[in-house]
Amino acid sequence: MKKKIVLPIISQNLEVINERDEDIFFEEIIEEKKISNISLVNNEINYLSVKGSIFENVVFDKVRINFFDVSNVIFKDCDFSNSDLRSVLLHQVKFENCKFIGTNFSESNLKNVIFENSKGNFSYFRFSELKNVEFSECLLLGSDFQEANFKNVYFSFSDLKKSQFSGVILKNIDLSSCEIEGFFARTEDLKGIIIDVSQSVYIAKLVGVNFK
Repeated sequence: MKKKIVLPIISQNLEVINERDEDIFFEEIIEEKKISNISLVNNEINYLSVKGSIFENVVFDKVRINFFDVSNVIFKDCDFSNSDLRSVLLHQVKFENCKFIGTNFSESNLKNVIFENSKGNFSYFRFSELKNVEFSECLLLGSDFQEANFKNVYFSFSDLKKSQFSGVILKNIDLSSCEIEGFFARTEDLKGIIIDVSQSVYIAKLVGVNFK
């Protein structure tokens, strides 16, 4: 039975921040703001805490955030591509129509997080903790979840071709609606995985079964 993911709780009365106010990202704490149409490129931020806010059309391009704590936040049409977000803390966060191509989420903690209709090809979630996390209609080609810890993680209608799940316990993980050609996991991690019968050829190859 699918566990309900807790959605972000956000005030209706947010301070609006628009264009050319990128200095806000260096104020360390962003709370109850609606931030739109800002680009941050090739920057490093030491500390950033974001709470109860909405980001729309915000670009974090090749950005490194050394400590990033995010709770009760919605990101819409945002781009985190090629950014280094290692060890980020995400709690009750939703990404809608976002890009995180090549983004590094390694060693992060994600709880009650939704990625919806987003592009995350070649993203990294290595050694991360994912609890109550959903990837819905996402492109995750070549993504890397190696040694991540899953609890109530859901994938629906997503592209997981050539993705890496080595060291991830996949029991009760349902990939039946996803594309998994070239998907990789260790034999011992596959026990209890849920797939569609049409996908069995890909899983069989992982356990050494050959078809004539």
